[in-house]
Amino acid sequence: MGYSRWAAGELVVASKLNAMIPNIILQGSDITRTSSTAFVDTDITFTPDVSATYYYELFVSYGAGNVGDIKWAWSAAQAAFTRFAFSVAGPETPSGVDTGGNGLLHRPAEGTGMVAAGLTSGNAGFMSAWERGTFTTTSTAAACTLQVGQSASSATSTIFRGGNNSRFVYQRVV
Repeated sequence: MGYSRWAAGELVVASKLNAMIPNIILQGSDITRTSSTAFVDTDITFTPDVSATYYYELFVSYGAGNVGDIKWAWSAAQAAFTRFAFSVAGPETPSGVDTGGNGLLHRPAEGTGMVAAGLTSGNAGFMSAWERGTFTTTSTAAACTLQVGQSASSATSTIFRGGNNSRFVYQRVV
């Protein structure tokens, strides 16, 4: 339903007010990928309204080595995503994880996965990337699911962090 346009004399109803509340989906538990570039589904899945436009923000928390990195993409047959993202541009040293490093702004084409770099050794860090944008749905209802995997096969595990870490916030705007 999105934000309503109010007319003089129109009644305020709960359905219109509730439509203005953002939704949030949390990743329940860690997903670990080792020596595999195949995508797997996350807990971040939902079925949006048909013929609608949404604003969203995705917060990715992860641990990865310098070969495997992490990649993510949307499996959304009936939605077109316009995405803008920020992630680590290259492997970070474990001692420099909390001091900042080079970042990379992305604007990928529709259907293109995102990649964020890992650490020069190990995967113990809690690194972050974010993505925001809009998506528009068609007239057919279908689920949208975030998928994650290793960017390149590596024996050092890539971890998509769950619990109170990775999350997706979305709100219908039209």
